[in-house]
Amino acid sequence: MERWRRYVPALLAGLLILALAGNVAAGVAADPRHDFTEEGGQPAVGGTGYAIVELVDPPAASYTGGIGKLKATKPAPGKKLDANSRDVQAYVQYLRDRHEQIKAAMRSAAPKARVVREFFLTGNALVVELNGHNPGQLAGIRGVKRVSESWLYRPAMNVSAGLIGAGALWTKLGDGQMDQGRDRAGEGIKVGVIDSGIDRTPSSGARTTTATGTWTRRTSRRRCTPAAWRAIPPRCW
Repeated sequence: MERWRRYVPALLAGLLILALAGNVAAGVAADPRHDFTEEGGQPAVGGTGYAIVELVDPPAASYTGGIGKLKATKPAPGKKLDANSRDVQAYVQYLRDRHEQIKAAMRSAAPKARVVREFFLTGNALVVELNGHNPGQLAGIRGVKRVSESWLYRPAMNVSAGLIGAGALWTKLGDGQMDQGRDRAGEGIKVGVIDSGIDRTPSSGARTTTATGTWTRRTSRRRCTPAAWRAIPPRCW
């Protein structure tokens, strides 16, 4: 029983994440064009017109050998990838040649698509501007492992509002009209900020003499002269 108790917090955290993810997805799908953080509202989630095309050959950081006479380039445990080594350069050239073959096939499958970035070391992939093409047109090319469309995520306060039940409150404030209630929410409320100020008795730092004062030990804490604290930035940190 004691053993299972160790897994309970992780399980509850996972369930909470799934619940929040479901609420976020539902909130975006309900009205993705309306976002209270932006005037006029834009989609909270939308495609960018770009896709990442991953290729089947491993990148240099993961290659363990097996392709012709090309030696393994994956670093040993605890070591870093030497991008300038002869073996890595030879394998990267092999990947470059493979990229050219993929791009040639791409010109036939998706003529308007344009490659804007290429990766060889920690990832073997192409970044493609689709220009109206469907990502599926690239997925069928020989040598392509996966095509992932790029997405843009914008602030979506309409989602968080649903999580705290703000819609019900706005509807009540607006006599049944949520939009009117939202516009009136907060009327007459005064907000005050109470700030206790700066702690002029830092507990860290050694005894130090500066141009404006000296730290001294008083009741087991170190203090600084007011002049030094008023300096911008303070000279007693």
